[in-house]
Amino acid sequence: MDAWTIAGLWIVWTVYWFAASRGTKPVLHREGVAARLLHTLPYMLGLGLLALPSGGQGVLLPAWMFHRFMPDTDEINTCGAVAVAAGLGFAVWARQHLAGNWSNLVVLRQGHELITLGPYRLARHPIYSGILLAVMGTALARNDVIGVLATALVAAVVADQIAAEERMLVTVFGEAYARYQLAVPALVPRLRPVRTLGRMP
Repeated sequence: MDAWTIAGLWIVWTVYWFAASRGTKPVLHREGVAARLLHTLPYMLGLGLLALPSGGQGVLLPAWMFHRFMPDTDEINTCGAVAVAAGLGFAVWARQHLAGNWSNLVVLRQGHELITLGPYRLARHPIYSGILLAVMGTALARNDVIGVLATALVAAVVADQIAAEERMLVTVFGEAYARYQLAVPALVPRLRPVRTLGRMP
């Protein structure tokens, strides 16, 4: 497995992600423009850095950013590709459970439901869990400073977006979400699923 395998996984996932965005519920409330930019631009920058060619050929960035931490081996590349496949697959599983409630930003939708089924029994934000795992897998395969910087950028955005989503969900679902917070971790999935609350309007 090599960089082309990982790129192919991301491309297939991106096509699915855009195709699945059709049919979401109408928006009742969304975050402001400044918050949307704060969540979108660093995230896109992080993914853009990961997409740069390893070695820096044709890229006007300092050579130190392409410094490798470990030898370039098939084993490292394979581990990275497996992490990417697992992470993106986990995100897709979570997206299917969210169905019409999904949004790529902090949004309250008409008839918004609290989903605690499937991967939501393991983590409160399994889409972010999956994307972060895929980003770390890509960074592992890159094996350079750019991968570390990109992972840090995406992780910072995810942390901020989770905080914003949690504030909204506590406001909307109250005690039900507070119980869910106590039972299920935010990002790192539990090894054993918890008893679910099901779908709650």
